Amino acid sequence: MITVQVQGWAELSKSMKALGPKIALRGIRSALGSGAKVVKQAAMTMAPQDTGRLRGAIYVKRLSKPNPLKEQFILGVRHGRGTWKKLGQGFDKSKDAFYWKFHEFGTKYMTAHPFIVPAFESKKEAALAKIKEVLTRKVAQIVREK
Repeated sequence: MITVQVQGWAELSKSMKALGPKIALRGIRSALGSGAKVVKQAAMTMAPQDTGRLRGAIYVKRLSKPNPLKEQFILGVRHGRGTWKKLGQGFDKSKDAFYWKFHEFGTKYMTAHPFIVPAFESKKEAALAKIKEVLTRKVAQIVREK
């Protein structure tokens, strides 16, 4: 798991709590989703393209939260038989990119051509800037509405 550490979080947290939990959560959720999409776009650009299936299988998802003060987004690649069943139309193999691990980590017979980790490393500053921008805009919008 890759983690990003943000400075000034204590002050931000205090300000967000003053806005109210539902309102603050709305701003944080929107900001984090925007930051995750920046990394997703980079991963899609860096992913190998033979058929385009791998690029189409990259997704961003908000995880359900057991903790109301925590938001998590995951960047992943759709893969495996379980994914086919979730689509509701049987086995749609066009959505399955099980081989993404071979590209990312390599195999005994294939050298690694990573695209997920390099995408994160190259875009983490841009993603953080996007998070700050969207969070600032959302908080200002929320304050104006109050």
